[in-house]
Amino acid sequence: MKAFKIIMLVLAGTFASIAAYSQCGSAQGNETSFGSGSWIGYFYDGANNFTSANYQGYNTESEIFDQSFCGSNCSYAINGCSVNTETFTVRYKMRKTFSNGFYRITIGADDGVRLSVDNGSTYAINGWNLQSYTTFSAIVRLNGDTRMILEYYENSGDNRVSFNYTFLGSSFGGTVSDSQNICGSLPIDPAAFTSVESAMFVSGTPSYQWQVSSNNSTWSNISGATSEAYDIPAGFTAGSTLYYRRAATRGGTTAYSNTLTVTAYSNSVAGDQVTYGNGSWIGYVYDGRDNFGSNYLGEIFESEIFDESFGGSNITRGTTGCNFQTETFSVRFKMQKYFSCGDYQFTIGADDGVRLSIDGGSTWLVNDYSDHGYRTATSALTSITAGTYNLVLEYFENGGGNRVTFNYAMTSCILPVTWHSIEATASQGVNTITWKTASEKDNDGFVVERSIDGKTFEKIGWVKGNGTTTDQHAYEYRDVNPEMGMNYYRLKQVDFDGKFDYSKIVSAESHYVAEKEMHLYPNPARDYVMVTNVTTESPSLRLTNILSGNIIFPVYESSTGFNLQNVPPGIYVALIVDGETSVQERLIVLEH
Repeated sequence: MKAFKIIMLVLAGTFASIAAYSQCGSAQGNETSFGSGSWIGYFYDGANNFTSANYQGYNTESEIFDQSFCGSNCSYAINGCSVNTETFTVRYKMRKTFSNGFYRITIGADDGVRLSVDNGSTYAINGWNLQSYTTFSAIVRLNGDTRMILEYYENSGDNRVSFNYTFLGSSFGGTVSDSQNICGSLPIDPAAFTSVESAMFVSGTPSYQWQVSSNNSTWSNISGATSEAYDIPAGFTAGSTLYYRRAATRGGTTAYSNTLTVTAYSNSVAGDQVTYGNGSWIGYVYDGRDNFGSNYLGEIFESEIFDESFGGSNITRGTTGCNFQTETFSVRFKMQKYFSCGDYQFTIGADDGVRLSIDGGSTWLVNDYSDHGYRTATSALTSITAGTYNLVLEYFENGGGNRVTFNYAMTSCILPVTWHSIEATASQGVNTITWKTASEKDNDGFVVERSIDGKTFEKIGWVKGNGTTTDQHAYEYRDVNPEMGMNYYRLKQVDFDGKFDYSKIVSAESHYVAEKEMHLYPNPARDYVMVTNVTTESPSLRLTNILSGNIIFPVYESSTGFNLQNVPPGIYVALIVDGETSVQERLIVLEH
């Protein structure tokens, strides 16, 4: 009995398969007639299957149509048996009289589609593939009575087929590519224009002439540009826009291609990509998604707290250098800012990716760097010691809406040390740093740091603190080996648990101590001044005007002394340096 059941099931499956591809008994239409100025579509069961045994019936479409039937895997009613839209095939036929000329025909389909304009002998357009909805286009010449066949098949999933055309005239100027929006270093060299479609005339071969215009209205021929393609010479003027087209001529008739636009900008003065804004943002803009390479365009600027949408989706936006399209681009914002001691929360938002660093880009405090609609991300509560921080905010846009925002909130911290005063003085080759505290809490001590540029500091000493106290305390540190010239100092106050905070920066100017007496004479002086007791051949003299603060470096001449002829009359502080020896002296310069 079990074997009999298996045989019956196999036979049933076979009969079902035969039934699935059997001819419809009520199918209407003869599979051969053409619609007059409209389409007759002959339907067949199965994908890419035009056998009469599978014929199901017909339906009609207007001359221009876009048909999605009843949707995916449904029963579509026709004149005959309904067709399941999961797998089926249609051959559309239309007979129409066309005026003599050129036509751009566009067909589209999900899945395969192809078009013949010579009763099926050849295919002018062929997209006979499994594919999502895709359009295909070609320019054909039609003249008089034309028999067109449009074939389509669906092989599961979505289904759609379309037909459209545009009359181009008795001549066609062709198509050239592409318009250019150029940003680069001088000299600017646009890419060559290429011929996408040749010009067409009802007979003969055309001649070509490229033309240029500054206003897209008045055109001039370009000398020597008589080929299908054209390469603009290097040296295109930055900041200008010009229009180009190709003229094709045959037998006294001229047809023109599409018009191309070339706009060029120079990025030579568009920012160094490195500098931080001081308390506000400098944004360095790049073309492309998450792309901070050689595609730099220029700067934009934002206030400290900002909400920027760049003017909208897919528009042209300017920078200090080149314009950019707000569809796919990247911006690296930089801001240097002093933050007081406190607990901070930073909030950034974007559509699409955004991330924030407060240490110059070494680490990311907040990171939401992916494609998404606008949303915000907030950092954990972050304790910050007083100081200057380098903030980097990176953002990219990858199509659709664009927006980026920055904000922060601060809660003041309890200072471990209440500063009363700090100062630095110079005397006899030693710089002394003195400071007082009004109160201290868990204060382990002070690291004394020194810098020669006010930016990069190094540790030179340590002074023990007084733990926790509400009494005023005075401290002192003597720098016995200061650098020659200006020295900058700050204190790094350190708690017992390792937390720290910085004092303000103070400075003192150090000079070498003279081991012998050096004097200027004559004093007052008019044209020249000499120095006594010099031991080297090249002593130097620096004059600082007491009233204006202007510094003057005169030229030393061994025979006559220092030349004062170009020094304005006035009272100066003179710094004399002779080898390792220096001394300051007041000098009066008289009228010359």
